[in-house]
Amino acid sequence: MKPLHQSPGPSIQPISGSAWRGFGRGLLPLLTLTGWVAVTLVLTLAARELTAGMDLGVRQWITPCVLVLGLVAAAVAYVVSLRRAFRAWRIRTREEDDASAAGMLWGLLLTAAVVALPIVVAMLVPQQPAP
Repeated sequence: MKPLHQSPGPSIQPISGSAWRGFGRGLLPLLTLTGWVAVTLVLTLAARELTAGMDLGVRQWITPCVLVLGLVAAAVAYVVSLRRAFRAWRIRTREEDDASAAGMLWGLLLTAAVVALPIVVAMLVPQQPAP
């Protein structure tokens, strides 16, 4: 039997997995970048092995070209993935799905930290050997 009068207080809802789904969505740019860099390294190693019998000048021209083109493609894929993630974040914010939007921002923050970490380390470590 229902009580005659219920208090209009806030209802407590169980925590859903939308924050974790948002966090995973925020990590997609990092996954994209990692995949492209891995493929680039594999293709660079394959190009080096395929040009093993060729002239040294050809090897020194083809291998860096494969590496640079792969890294440029990885950067482009990363930027496209970031744009999609931020577009999805804006949609979640407009729909007032705060848990998912917050999870996406945390995932994007982790992605930015992982991408920026090698740059910071390269800036802090001396580039010339000690005498």
